[in-house]
Amino acid sequence: MTSRRACRRRVPIRVALSEVIAERGPLLQRVGTWGLVLGLVLAAGVLVHIDAGSMRTPRQGQSAGTYTRAVERLGSARIDVRLGAIHTLRDLARESRRDRVTIADVMAAYVREHRSMARGGPLGRPATDVQTALTVLGSVYDAPRTELGHDWACGCDLTRIRVPGADLSGLNLGTALLTRADLRGARLSGANLAYTDLTGTDLRKASLDGADLPHAVLFRADLSEADLDGADLRGVDLFEADLRKADLHWADLSGVDLFGADLRGADLRRVNLTGASLRGADLRGADLRDAVLRGADLKGTNLKGADLTGADLTEANPGAARTDDETKLPAGAAGT
Repeated sequence: MTSRRACRRRVPIRVALSEVIAERGPLLQRVGTWGLVLGLVLAAGVLVHIDAGSMRTPRQGQSAGTYTRAVERLGSARIDVRLGAIHTLRDLARESRRDRVTIADVMAAYVREHRSMARGGPLGRPATDVQTALTVLGSVYDAPRTELGHDWACGCDLTRIRVPGADLSGLNLGTALLTRADLRGARLSGANLAYTDLTGTDLRKASLDGADLPHAVLFRADLSEADLDGADLRGVDLFEADLRKADLHWADLSGVDLFGADLRGADLRRVNLTGASLRGADLRGADLRDAVLRGADLKGTNLKGADLTGADLTEANPGAARTDDETKLPAGAAGT
């Protein structure tokens, strides 16, 4: 297992992100008087620590003053003042391309440390200011498509954030660190999550339909009952992920590692599993009608009660899977 985890390190991703930043030259100049740590911002009774790396002043002169005042207002006890500060930082990010990474980092720090939640509903919702900060850090740059999905990648540290029910639809969170985050019931429809680290993240009942997730890490993530209809999951790591009753209808899972994944009762109709590894995966009762499993590795896969009517099993090895009388295989499937 050690070797498997080691290969999941995101060194190439971080290198790629640093190259993107380096191409833009020095992001911002530090303000010397801030020292190593700018300060502790009091936000609704919670101390928000923002390190010097996140708190570089965007420019000198009037804009620098605006930035500094906005950051100070993030510590106000009044939500309207905090919201005004977040909107000011959003406007600064839109005006200056070189400042966007820094301002997104400030928003990420705010989300990580701000613990206030709006009440109501079984999952609740993020407080208005937290939701707004998330929207800003994921949309400060509306860029054209490139190899990674966007010309600018978030790369933000959102480790262990607790924002169940958050609306992240269509946001650019490519290469972000979202390990062990609480995103239960979150809306991520159409979001860019390419190369994002979602190791151990709670995504139960989350909406990820149409999301871009190529090469994302979902190692041991909980995606039970999640909606992944039409999601791009090429090259994603779903090793030992929980996908019970998940909707993967029309999803692209070509070449994906699903070793040991739990897919009991999942909707896998017309899913593309070409060349995927399903070794040891549990697909009991899964709906695989018209799925494409060309060259898929089914050794030790539990297909008891699964429906593979019309599935393409060319060069797959269904005979190596575990089946029972309730398993429905396409006529003439090899090894049956």
